[in-house]
Amino acid sequence: MGETLTNDQKSEDAEWDVFTAHLAAFLSGLPAGAKLVLRAGDHGFAQFAAEVSRLDAEVASNAFLKEPWRMSADDERWLAADGWELDEEPLENWRRSVDRTPEGYSLAAEKVVGALRTALRVPGPGSIAPDGWVDHRGVGNVQLDLTGLGLGMGQVPESNARAAMHAYMVQHGLPRTSGEFQGVRAEWGWAFTRERDAEEFCVSHDHCVERRPEHVPSGEFREGFERRYRERNGLSR
Repeated sequence: MGETLTNDQKSEDAEWDVFTAHLAAFLSGLPAGAKLVLRAGDHGFAQFAAEVSRLDAEVASNAFLKEPWRMSADDERWLAADGWELDEEPLENWRRSVDRTPEGYSLAAEKVVGALRTALRVPGPGSIAPDGWVDHRGVGNVQLDLTGLGLGMGQVPESNARAAMHAYMVQHGLPRTSGEFQGVRAEWGWAFTRERDAEEFCVSHDHCVERRPEHVPSGEFREGFERRYRERNGLSR
């Protein structure tokens, strides 16, 4: 007699099934040069890179995971048996590629979700924070509309927020000193300040960057930035 699933298990399976379908549909619409990252906190991440005729998928290896979230030897054997490959070089992820066909998108979504659930033990889709953009070599990257994933607006990580701030500096002829800024996470993204001259930038989850005018107080600037972010994305406070 087979194992009987509890209501919680059935609900969890249903949530993952819905997310898998959303992910496959989302992948089918990615333009060449697009990147999609699905972060799950300490549980690691999965990411995609879209080429003209190929879609590359990766999931985090133990090189990027801390105890006690690292995968066991059995988890790694499971990934290998499921078709994932791990390069011998250090700091490499588990990876695979598919053709850009309907079957390929479904396979990529199914395999990534399987890795997130089984090897990385992500509790559910609600634990995933997505981020995505179309890569233009770091300058003028175009943010992807992530609402089709069913996970909300997504959250820009600090590394990408700093990259967006750096690109802004390049475009506006400012000194490229983004590493001097201290970052603080906010509900709408990141605020970066430099202590020596009170320079300040805000970067939103939809990758919009603004520089604080000298005559505007910091609090007023951030409030206005948040308001514009919410208006731009149809979000209530």
